[in-house]
Amino acid sequence: SRPPNRIRAQVDNNDTYTISTSLDDSSYNLFWTIPMVAGSGLRWRDSDIITSTPTRYIKINVVNGDGSYSASEIELYNNGTKLGP
Repeated sequence: SRPPNRIRAQVDNNDTYTISTSLDDSSYNLFWTIPMVAGSGLRWRDSDIITSTPTRYIKINVVNGDGSYSASEIELYNNGTKLGP
């Protein structure tokens, strides 16, 4: 399978999140830090193209924000092709 090199995420606007990836569900590496954006509610964010890393698991973590956290969708891509269902 092709490893991801870009992520789209729909998360709450005024919070910061991280996406980490792993092959073994034990050792995770930071893939992308999702920044806060203007507006209110759930907002889409797109990562830049990132060096592909073989990935089997992904994890999202909250870094900081207002205490009301929400993530509704995470999409992984490889060179413009959506991976997974």
